[in-house]
Amino acid sequence: MKIFVSWSKEPAKTIAVELKHFLMMVLRTANAWVSELDIEKGKRWAPAIAQELESTDTGIICVTSHNMREPWLHFEAGALSKSVEDSHIHPLCIGIGKNELPSTLSQFQATVFDQEDMLRLVIALNASQDKPEDESALRERFVRGWAGLEKSVADAVAKYPSEAERTQAPAWSAKEPPIPVLADGEVAIVKALSQQGSLRPDQIAYELRPLNISNTRLSYYFDRLIAAGFVDLIGSYTDPDQFVLTAKGRALAVENDWA
Repeated sequence: MKIFVSWSKEPAKTIAVELKHFLMMVLRTANAWVSELDIEKGKRWAPAIAQELESTDTGIICVTSHNMREPWLHFEAGALSKSVEDSHIHPLCIGIGKNELPSTLSQFQATVFDQEDMLRLVIALNASQDKPEDESALRERFVRGWAGLEKSVADAVAKYPSEAERTQAPAWSAKEPPIPVLADGEVAIVKALSQQGSLRPDQIAYELRPLNISNTRLSYYFDRLIAAGFVDLIGSYTDPDQFVLTAKGRALAVENDWA
């Protein structure tokens, strides 16, 4: 049995090549044909593809969000429909749902790229051969090769993100970074500053005496609060350094009823 594997654009090209190797490992008497590998260098590709389309027994069309509207993919689907029965044309949905297929492809029985649906496809391909292979052995080969195929397809899809994925801003880009979870000592510092307005380091240490916080830990808390933008350290040549709440810190105190 000859299987024509149709593709257009990346990542479908890479996926078609990986699928060819997988199918010929699982269906040992089948011959999967992919233009990227099976047209000789220097040979005119259009006549070669036309010849294969006319002589093929079944076709698998690799459909992704990148190529589902590509004219070439629909041309090959139309050519396949003239050469083989509709039941032997299989759109393979990679990263898209069957309901997303355009009308020219949705008329055929589609397969979703997952282990369960792909196994059904392979069993159907085997059953359509003149001399079907032993199904239990076929299932064993499928299971052995599936993980490798799945990883190769996932890598190809990740390497070539769709236009929507490329233009979509990261969820965090337009938002403030998440507010860190504050330790009890950090909360106590924010409360003290919200009530006093500003405090020198020694005054902060005095205010927090009941919590029995070491100087090292207190310095660590201030480092975190300053890095998060809640606290600032101000001072001059004439005045000692003092800690104050920033606008962000004041908002934090008010929203949590610490002020």
